[in-house]
Amino acid sequence: MGTLVDEIIGPMTMDYGNLKAGRLEATHAIKILIILYFEGKMIKGVLASYVAKGTVSVQSRVDELLQLDLVTEEQEQQRPFRKFIELTPKGRAVAEHLAAIEELLQGEGR
Repeated sequence: MGTLVDEIIGPMTMDYGNLKAGRLEATHAIKILIILYFEGKMIKGVLASYVAKGTVSVQSRVDELLQLDLVTEEQEQQRPFRKFIELTPKGRAVAEHLAAIEELLQGEGR
C-alpha cells in the first residue's frame, strides 16, 4: 500500500542521481538567478561584478542556466556589442522560490 500522495497522483519516479537542481549547487548559478530576479535584465559584465567572479566564470554559469532554459543571452547588433542576460519565465519562477528562501534565511535570528 502506497502513501496518500501515491494514491492521489500516483507514485513519483524521481531520478535522485540526476537532479537538474543539482547543477545549480556549488556554483554561482543560484546567486545569478537571485540577482537577475531583483535587478532584472543585466549586462553580463555588470552581472559579473555583482557575482565577484570574472566574466569567463560567469559565462560558464550562464551557459549552464541557458541549458536549463532559465535565462536568455542577447548580444547587441552594434557597438559596443554588449551581452544582456535575462530570466526566462521558467527562470523567473525558479528565482522567485530561491529569493523567498534567501529572505527566510536572511531573517534567521530576528
